[in-house]
Amino acid sequence: MNPFGLITRCLASFLFFPVLVHAQECSDSSVNLGKINQEWLYTNPSIHVSFALPQGWFFFDQLSSEKKYIKIGTDYTMLSAPLADNGPGPLVGLNQIKSHPLDFSLNLFSLAQLQDSTTTVPSPDELQQNRTVSLRAYYAEIQEDTSVLKALYRKYTRSKQSPEIKEAKLGELTYKYFTLAVTNKAGAVENRIYGAVNFGCFNAIIRITYLTDEDLAVVNDACKDLKLSQ
Repeated sequence: MNPFGLITRCLASFLFFPVLVHAQECSDSSVNLGKINQEWLYTNPSIHVSFALPQGWFFFDQLSSEKKYIKIGTDYTMLSAPLADNGPGPLVGLNQIKSHPLDFSLNLFSLAQLQDSTTTVPSPDELQQNRTVSLRAYYAEIQEDTSVLKALYRKYTRSKQSPEIKEAKLGELTYKYFTLAVTNKAGAVENRIYGAVNFGCFNAIIRITYLTDEDLAVVNDACKDLKLSQ
């Protein structure tokens, strides 16, 4: 047998039948959604983050039945338990996170700078503002973060092309991201950053909305106190 012919056939088999990436075994774990103390310090052991929340901004209380924003720096006990009790913070099983679709991933924290002087603001289904930032937990089939970014890009653009992925920081947290210009429900064009950081069996998905570079600078400045902890 011609050895070169055998090598050629082996190479062809390799080219046309790529190695499969196997899913992770992640069914027995949970994710902490984080908790807040009287100083409005947000801590989350699942993403190793300690974040002194920016005064004057609003924090989205996702556990409240009314789905409201509460002004940071006011009485933290207005937050729903277990966000503000003495426990470890709300824990959610990875099997539950796995059941959430991409656009309804589970909220870790969500902040908005609202032009409002009240303490609480009722939240509509989708708040349209020019200065918001959120982190959400989404199940990771494999231990990397570019796949979820490509999935987000396909969902919001209906394009089969891959996005241009860059790298940035939110406080001390380094993440990969792409940007989109989107027409919101009010008919205005807003800019969005979609980012991701892998934490093993889940990805933290970052979304920032802004209209101008000045707005983006304000969001980044508001997150300057986000620290990585052990």
